Amino acid sequence: SEYLVRRYGAILRKDVGDVYILDGIGYVPITHDDFILLLKDDFGENFIHDNDLKKAIGYISERKEPVPNIVKFKNTLYDMGEMKPIETNEPLFTLLQIDYDLNPNAESILFKRFLETTFKRDTEEKTEQAVKGVFQISGYFFTSGNIYQILPIFTGLAGAGKSTFFNIITAIFGNKKISGVSLQNLEKDSHSGSQFLESHLNIIRDSDDSMITNNSLIKNLTG
Repeated sequence: SEYLVRRYGAILRKDVGDVYILDGIGYVPITHDDFILLLKDDFGENFIHDNDLKKAIGYISERKEPVPNIVKFKNTLYDMGEMKPIETNEPLFTLLQIDYDLNPNAESILFKRFLETTFKRDTEEKTEQAVKGVFQISGYFFTSGNIYQILPIFTGLAGAGKSTFFNIITAIFGNKKISGVSLQNLEKDSHSGSQFLESHLNIIRDSDDSMITNNSLIKNLTG
């Protein structure tokens, strides 16, 4: 246990038990199998066993709660509340990690062009307002804790660009941070919401027409 902490900066997520290891300015999750591979590189193929690692992880005393609204990019930490990169003397534990460098001066030319085509209105001003709204929603996806209490719903005919938009969002956050539990399944089985524990966003790509008669769980999730 002491070796895991000293060598890899290993911590546990408080009240959950997921394992994270230090990665420069923050922590990244690691699976049991990946941890085994790291330790085999350190000690050799025949000296590491599953049960030994499980026992050692159980003795890790550093258990942290994630800091809300901090995004870990590859090159910096970004505070969504202050809307700027931050400097810290010690690594921060945040659940939201983007596997790209942050470039505050970048212009999303292709993305904007796609949105202008998808949300084209009868005037340029209305199109610009629609695109601005989608950019704001996309930025909101980087927050945690649902502090503004919104649940965006995208409607449109087939081929309107909904799937393309969701594919872009999924590529930014990564498949492991996206779940797809439908509202109907949430109503039928509240345990299906356990998938949210490892996810940052839940994207329902196609909702069926069945009636939702109990919306209490949806209200809890959205605010």
